[in-house]
Formats: sequence, structure tokens, C-alpha cells
Amino acid sequence: MTEQSGKTLSRRSTRRLARKIEILEAMIEDNSRQAFYEATRRSTINALLELSLKAKEIDTFLEQVLELLISVDSLNIDPRGAIFLFDEQRGDLQLRASCNLSQPHVEAIRRLPVDHFFSRVLARDIIVHSPRGGDQRIEHLPDPGFHGHYYVPIRTGNKNYGLIMLFTGGDNPRDVDDVNFLDSVADICAGALERMNYSKQILAYQRNLEQLVEEQAGKILQEKERLAVTLRSIGDGVITTDLDGRIVRINKVTEQLTGWKQEEAVGRPVQEIFRIINEKTGKPCENPVAKVLATGRVVGLANHTALIARNGTQYIIEDSGAPIFDKDSTIIGTVLVFRDVTEKRKTEEELLKVRKLESVGVLAGGIAHDFNNILSAILGNIELAEMTIDRDSEQYSLLNDARKASLRAKELTRQLLTFSRGGDPVTKTCPLDETITDSANFVLRGSPISCRFDIPDDLFLVDADAGQISQVIQNLVINAKQAMPDGGEIRIRCANFTNDGTAIPLNQPDKRYVRITVQDEGCGITEEHLDKIFDPYFTTKQEGSGLGLAIAHSIITKHNGYISVRSAVGEGTTFTVYL
Repeated sequence: MTEQSGKTLSRRSTRRLARKIEILEAMIEDNSRQAFYEATRRSTINALLELSLKAKEIDTFLEQVLELLISVDSLNIDPRGAIFLFDEQRGDLQLRASCNLSQPHVEAIRRLPVDHFFSRVLARDIIVHSPRGGDQRIEHLPDPGFHGHYYVPIRTGNKNYGLIMLFTGGDNPRDVDDVNFLDSVADICAGALERMNYSKQILAYQRNLEQLVEEQAGKILQEKERLAVTLRSIGDGVITTDLDGRIVRINKVTEQLTGWKQEEAVGRPVQEIFRIINEKTGKPCENPVAKVLATGRVVGLANHTALIARNGTQYIIEDSGAPIFDKDSTIIGTVLVFRDVTEKRKTEEELLKVRKLESVGVLAGGIAHDFNNILSAILGNIELAEMTIDRDSEQYSLLNDARKASLRAKELTRQLLTFSRGGDPVTKTCPLDETITDSANFVLRGSPISCRFDIPDDLFLVDADAGQISQVIQNLVINAKQAMPDGGEIRIRCANFTNDGTAIPLNQPDKRYVRITVQDEGCGITEEHLDKIFDPYFTTKQEGSGLGLAIAHSIITKHNGYISVRSAVGEGTTFTVYL
């Protein structure tokens, strides 16, 4: 081999080596670029995923997606683009986000009909790459220059959400990696849009639900208010309980009678608030709530039931309990309705006494008149016989005794006439102070019992029969005197009083009265006898006739007044008279 041929071979080898180096460098550069592009796509996908999770407003999210896509170098796209969403109500595409488009361009593509090229892309559900702008032109749209497009459908299942349009420069070829990347972007956008749509629906449902709840709460509040007003308006006590017998609600009357406030009573066992006993025996009564829950029926309280208030006050009540049913006829609680009949019972007892006295009065009146006629004949004959007999004889003494006995019998008939219709008082306006003091002092003259008076100077005048009122005072003082055989003190107090309708059940309210109390320190009256002391001929004393207090009651009643008694064994007795 010649020297010249050796040099030629060396140059060829060098060129081949240089070419290999160039090819190797190009391969290294392509691999690096590909790796860079791949990393860029991954970071963009991650950023999109983060955006999709945080997104709340659709338009803001779409603008951020467009900005990210345009910033991806690997796409080699013109930094322009737009995103359209399908409007289901109008059936067309609506521009929701754009980047670097002129205002005329934006106005021209703000709404696109369903037969537009974009809609056909959506229908095919594939990413279309149009390198030469071969898609349908929009009339009157300024020429944006030689360019191509990527059309990326946003779709999930059978749901079309919209389309991403990206501008590409000139004849840029379709890149498989770009298509796969854009497909992933479309999936992320579809998922985010679906989530935000669901969120909007959920928010709408939540608002509707809140509105319904608010409306129902308003209705419930109105119903509760109406129920509260109704309960406050009921004149009887009302208690509602749950299935455990615990109080749910009480009304104002219940608060007044029991002494418990609504907020204090709620949640407590009913027997703690509604304490009832037998007024005769003092033993606790059966819990009506337990009976209602056990039987599922309406129950009533037994006779002589008394309610014990929080402060110990006792009220005679009438009561009924009933179950509360829901719409399925299941018991969900009970309701107790009761009323205070204490004054009603007193009134009935007073009226009963009046009727008894009136009945006895009719009988006594007839007997007294007939008996008076007989006594008149007896006294006349006795006086005639006395005129014919010597005053010193034994016969005259016997006749004198008979005459005195007849006079005592005549006094008894006078007392009986007090009950009769002929015993009505002849009233006139008069003061009571002297009548009271004179009558009491007359009865106590010569006895070891003293009488203390407390009579104000401005005591009201009364319309009364002074003689009959004197008889009442005498009978009350005699009763007190007999209760203190070993002596003691009687206190008589007088006071002016204006009736409020509760203290005097037999009379009208808003009238002025004089109240007289006669109090002794005697042995007192047992509870079993207390209700009978105004009955005619009832007495516990051997020398008593049983008419004194009955006459006093009859006189006061016929004066349209009221008399009551309070007594305890060993503590004395107090009579109170209202005139």
C-alpha cells in the first residue's frame, strides 16, 4: 500500500468515526429531551390532579388547566387555546376559558351550534389533530395565521362535558405521547367536572334540605307555640309524660298548684311533682300514669284525692289520665288533666248544710207553731189554777214549777222558730261593737273566763238584725265557755274586709264585709266532729241541746254572710264570721 492510499483510508475512518459520534450525541440528546418531556408531562399531570382535588369553581379550574397545558414545552403548541363546555339546556357549546385569543375571536366562538365541527369531534370521542387548520372555518373570524389544532374531547362514559382546543404551529406532526398525555388531561378534567357537578348538586340538595328543615322547624315552632298558648289557656292543670313516666310538659295552672316551674319539672318522675294522697286517710294514692301505661285506657282518680303542693299546701282535686297515641296508634306517653275543687267542695258542703237547715226549719216551724199553741193552753190553765190556790200551799208550788217549765219550753220553740220561714232577720244599718261586747260580757258574767276585745274604731256598719247577731255571739261564747271549764281567755277580734271572691264562697266578690273571730283556749274539736258541728241537734256535751251552733249558722246564712270553724285538739277553736 502506498503512502497516498494510507492517508485516504485514514480520512475516511475519521469521517465515519465523526459521523458515529454525531449520531451518538444526537441519540443522547434525543433521550435527554424525551426524559425531560416525560418529566414535564408527569409534573403537569400531578399539578392537574392537585388542582382537580382543590377546585371549587368550574371556570377558575378550566382557566388554570389551560394555563398549565400551554406551559408544557413538549406539546410544541402555539400559546393559544380555549375550553368549551356542553350546555345541556341550550344544546350547544359554550366558551368557558380562553388564552391569548383576540376579543373578536372570543366573541365569534363564545357559543357554537351542535352541528359544528367541535360537536362532531365530541361525538367521535377521539383526540383530533388538524395540522393545517382544515376544520370548519367560522365566518367573519380574523385569520389567525397558518396553524393547526388539537381537539381533545372531555368525556366520561356517555356524558359529554366539553372540548379542549389547543393551537399548534404549522405542520407539527401528531405525536403519540402528546395524544396519550392529552387523553390523561381530558380524563382528569372530566373527573373534576363530574365531582364539581356532584358537589353543586349536593350543595343544591343540602340547601333544599336546609330550607325544608327550616320550614318544618318553623312549622314545629308554630305548633309548639300554639300548643303552649292552648295549654296556658286551659283552666285545668295539664301534665304530659313519656313512657318512663317522666314529665315532658306542664302548663301554668299546674305550676301554680304544684309549686314547680316548667323548667324545673321537665325530666323528673311524675310522682315527684304530682304528689297525691287520700284526704281522709293521708295514704299515698296509686300513680295514675303507671295505671294508664299498664291498661292503655283513660283512668280517673278515686274520690277524696288531694294534691300536695311543693310548699305542703293541700288541694282537693278531680283528675283523669289518658294515653297519648302516635299516628300508628302506639302509646308514646300520657296526659293528666286535673282541677282544684277545694272551693267547690266547700261550697257544696255549705250548700248541703243550708239545705239541711232549711229542711229542718220547715219541720221545726210547723212543730213550733203547734207546740206553741199547746203551751199557751197549758200556761193559761196553770195561771187560772194558781189564782184559785193559796200561794203557801204545796199545790201552788207545783203549779209554779210547771209554769216555769212551760216558759222554758216556750223558749225552746222560739229557738226552733229561728229555723222556720218566720225566723228571717229584720235588718237595719247598725254598728256591731256594742252588740258584740254586751252579748259576750252577759254570757261570761260571774264565770272565771275573761274576754279580750280587739275592735277598731273605723269598723264598717252592717245591715243586720242586732237581736239575732247578739244571739250568734252569745252561742259562740257559750260554746267557748263550755270548752274551758277550768277558765281561760276568749279573744274576739273584728276587722274590715273586702271580699276577693275566694274567702267567702257563698257570696259575691268585690263587697265589703266585717270579719268577726271568736277564739278560745279550750280542748278543741276532733276532725271527725268538725264537719258536723253546725248540724241541728248534734252535740258532744251532756247539757247541750245541739241547736246553738246550728242557730248561729242559720242566722248568718240568712244574713247572706258566712261562718267557718278551725280547730285542733288541745289547741282551741276559732270561729270566723263574715257579715
